[in-house]
Amino acid sequence: MIKVQTYEDMEVKVKWATPNPGEEIREALTNTMADLTTLKGEPVKKVSTKLLHFLVTAEHDSVLEHAVISFMIQGASRSWLAQITRQRMTSMTSSSQHYQDYGDYPFVIHKNLVNKEQIQKAFNDSLLRYTILIQQGVPKEEARQILTNAMAVNFKWTINARSLYHFMRLRMCFRNVIEMRIFCDKVFLLVQKWWPEYAKILGPPCYIDGKCNQGFMTCGRKYDKEKNISR
Repeated sequence: MIKVQTYEDMEVKVKWATPNPGEEIREALTNTMADLTTLKGEPVKKVSTKLLHFLVTAEHDSVLEHAVISFMIQGASRSWLAQITRQRMTSMTSSSQHYQDYGDYPFVIHKNLVNKEQIQKAFNDSLLRYTILIQQGVPKEEARQILTNAMAVNFKWTINARSLYHFMRLRMCFRNVIEMRIFCDKVFLLVQKWWPEYAKILGPPCYIDGKCNQGFMTCGRKYDKEKNISR
């Protein structure tokens, strides 16, 4: 019996994150301008959203690499996996179709397609033939070739704040597929709890810079976090 779930069913959890990330960034910034050994006992200032915005727009953002967050994602699709692995400056580990029997994994699709007869038939046929091939002794890494891009994947994703800024800038844009935007919404809400000042600088260019950078490929819409982030 096939299992089908929607993009909204994806689970995103924080496994660990740098404690007090603003203090880590402040220390890194101070280290570039002063001898830290002379500043012992001095109160640590907070890193404001205004300063963070300046750092990324002025491209002085290497200091953001000292803040790191690690997520566990369950129930995203293999299509999503192909996209997120293009974000190179991260650490990634996914569930393997080479070593695991994928017979019990769900299919992940848009909620409007869940009850489509042709979708159900395709999933049933794919999973049935995958199971038969394995029973016939075909290695899992070869039998997997007939599985669809909708097969679910579990994914451990560790990323620093510099790379996350660039990822969210690209992937929160309306031009991304719905599954990726839902993922970004879930990540944003978790980051907001971890580091509120930093979360305020996350968004697509139309939100952060006030204008779209996609030229003739623009969607023509203006991003609004209050209206557009699914909570």
